[in-house]
This record gives sequence, C-alpha cells and structure tokens, in this order.
Amino acid sequence: MSLTILAKCLISGNDPTVYFLTQLFKVLPAPEDPLLASDLCPILLEKPYFQPVPVEIADIITSHVEDDKITLLNLLLTSHAFQRIAEPRLYASVSFLPSFSVPPGLRLSGAKGGLSATARSFLCCITAGSGGRALHVKRILLPGTAFGREQYPLFQRILKSLPNLEDLQFHRSSQLVNVLHPLNLRAFFTDPQGLSSPPPFMLKSLVCYGGVKLNKQGLEWFLASQISLERLVVPAFLKIPALPRLCVIDTFTLDVASTVFETNQITHIRAKLDDLECLNDVALSSIVVCITRISEFRKLAAVAARMPNLECLEIDPGNSPIFETLSQIDIFKGTKLRHLRLSSTQEEAGWVRRPGPPNDGPWGRVVRAFDKLPSLFYISFPLTSLVNFTEYCCFTRGEPLPVKLRSLRPAVTPHAEWWLDWVKDCTIVPFDLSDSHAACWRS
Repeated sequence: MSLTILAKCLISGNDPTVYFLTQLFKVLPAPEDPLLASDLCPILLEKPYFQPVPVEIADIITSHVEDDKITLLNLLLTSHAFQRIAEPRLYASVSFLPSFSVPPGLRLSGAKGGLSATARSFLCCITAGSGGRALHVKRILLPGTAFGREQYPLFQRILKSLPNLEDLQFHRSSQLVNVLHPLNLRAFFTDPQGLSSPPPFMLKSLVCYGGVKLNKQGLEWFLASQISLERLVVPAFLKIPALPRLCVIDTFTLDVASTVFETNQITHIRAKLDDLECLNDVALSSIVVCITRISEFRKLAAVAARMPNLECLEIDPGNSPIFETLSQIDIFKGTKLRHLRLSSTQEEAGWVRRPGPPNDGPWGRVVRAFDKLPSLFYISFPLTSLVNFTEYCCFTRGEPLPVKLRSLRPAVTPHAEWWLDWVKDCTIVPFDLSDSHAACWRS
C-alpha cells in the first residue's frame, strides 16, 4: 500500500510524477494482490482523483528533512509548490565552516576555488532577482578566514544583504587568518562614503568562539544596535550595553558577569566556579542551566544551595571518578535539578567497563543517585565519538538501560550551543560495537 500513499501525497494533479506513474502502471503487469489492484489502479488512471495536498501537510512533510540540505535541494526542484516550501528551509541555516567540523550537506565550504569562490557564488545566489533568498537566511556560521584580505569584501556584502539574520557565529579556523588587525565591526558596516550605519539585522544570538579577534570599540558599537540579543558568547574584556532580552552568557569574567546580572535575569550561564561563588543570591536564583568546572565539592555545594531554580547542570569533576561524584549528589537537594551531565570521560577507562551485580557496578551507582535526589530524571556523560555530532550516554530514571543521545547540531566546537535542550534537541541512536562500554551493557 506504500504506492497508494505515495500517489495520494503528490502535490498536484499536474505534477509530472503523476504522468510517470500512470504510464508506468499501464505497462506493468497487474498486481497479483487483487486488493492492491482494485485500490491502486483507479487512483493512477483516474486523473480527477488527485487533489492538491494542503500546504500545511506538505510543510509538515518537508519539516522532517529540514536538516538534510541535499534532500531539500532535490525537493525544491520537483515543483513550484515544493520550491516555495523547501527554499526557506534550505537557506535558513548556512555554514561556511570547513569540512572537518561540519558534515556534508550542512556546509557550503569545500567548493572548487576555496572559500572566496564559495562566498562569491552564495552572494550571487541570494542577491539574484529580487533578492528574495536573502530573506530566508536566519543563521550563519563563519570561519576566521572569512575576514582575510580576499574574503573581507565578499562577506561584507553578504552580511549587509541579510535583513532577517538572527544567529551570527564566528569559529576558529585550521588555517592562519590573514588579518593584520582585529576585526572592527563598525568599520565592517561602514559604506564606501564613510558613513557607518547599524547592521540591517537584529540578532538573537552572537557567538564568537575565537574565530577572529574583535576590536573592542567596534564590538561595543555593534552590540549597542542589537537590543534583541538573547545569547552572547564573546570575549570578556568589553563593556556590555543594556540588552533587555539577554538571558544566556558564556565565559565572562566576574566584573562583566556581575554587571550583566544587575540588569538582566540570566537563566543560562557557563562560567568558572570561582566567578559563580562571587555572584549574589538574587543573581544565582534565576539560573536554570549551568556549566562549570569544579575543584572542590565543598565550593560547589555552597553555590548550589543558592540556586533554587537550577534544572540542568554540567560539571567537570576533574580527576574525581564519576562514581565518587555521584555519591555526593545529595548536595543538590535544595535545587530542582532534573539533568546532571558529567563532562569527564573517565568512564571509558574505568567504571562503565566493570559489570557487576544489579545493586553494584555503574547502573547500581546511578540508581542510588536517583534515589538520593527525587527531582533528578537524567544522568548523562559524553562519549568519545567518531561522528561530527556530540554523543552522550544517558541514564533515565525508571529505565532498565541507558541510551545513546546524539546532538542534532554538528559539534563545531566543544560546548557549542550548550543552551539547547539536552534531551529534546538530541536523537536516540544505537550503541556501536566500538563503544567502550557496549560490552558491559550487552552482558
């Protein structure tokens, strides 16, 4: 009956696929199954049966492949109806990062002629005709080399052509960046007549993972125009203007973080434990997601006691074994902690490999951790992975075995986009035979 479903899902009776299927079934022998023959043949041979599929249904179908650029491109070429639906998704997220960090189908780099040729081709594509494709671009990832001498004017024109851009990210490059001076964003958005005007877009997220050196004054000028910013990952030396919607910050020094907490309700933070210690109770009370590195559990316990709304916590326990960390989990009793993520990967050399009786071994320790903390629902830790997506071994309260979670976003850099949902923005995949702990769980 899959052919019936395929026929019913075609966009229009004028679709060339309808003609192809009709002709195909005229020359094929009749199906042996009388039910299939009686159901399928009238559908294919009676043209009036085909009615246009509602746009909402076609949109749902397309949403299932929105992260697969190759499929979206093929879908776009099938009909004008699918073009209108697939094109916005095809251009929504654009990456110019090299192939080593982003898998095929999600990047633009690697074209013949290098980054400059790719940028020039993309610029022509989004500015062709009325420039409608540029309106679809919501997210763009750039390497440090994007601001070298040859690429600078190309990306200058690209960014000035994206009025609906919401997420701008700078990432490290494997190549030396041919930039003599730090990038001045104010000069970058200055027109040939020397007039600097605010960028045409209003960002929700600005992320700089060390891809380029940013001029302090230029960055402060840029931030002043981005009052819709919700997520900010930039060097900690600058003065942050009033950003009323800011709720996610990453790797700030104490001075900057303190200033931000005075004017904003920060819910997501990645910072040193020493910096967290110095924040006042009001600032800590709004934190829901936190990533930090600990040296002493005593310090972490003191900070956690002042985080009543904490739900997701990732800690790097350093040299402490995971089972020792779990044995002290009751320090979070004053929080709403639902998901504990341990960034140490020592399990591959120790505790997960050691199977034992049900009340012992890795699962026994996890069960006892769940028992100590009633609010806790997930315990996870990263796995060494050969794919370009971060993977985690995740234990769930009440489930007999852990599952492997794979992030839906490429692992461009460690902790990239850590503010995404730690479960909903992942997909469950089977454990590989190569996983160091797989033998333990199979046993």
